Amino acid sequence: MKLVAMLTEPSNIARFLTAYLRGPLRAHGDNLPAAARVVRRDRTHLHELLRRHGLAAREA
Repeated sequence: MKLVAMLTEPSNIARFLTAYLRGPLRAHGDNLPAAARVVRRDRTHLHELLRRHGLAAREA
């Protein structure tokens, strides 16, 4: 599989985003404002990303 095709595969993108969202939340004990600072996103934007990908702070 070509690299571009692999990187743009929807399931790979979803896996990456899930890990991207879960990592900082776990590292900061589900503290959403602290995790948002780590990923350099506004807290409300991070919350929207979590909701959009079917995650909640406690589930991540």
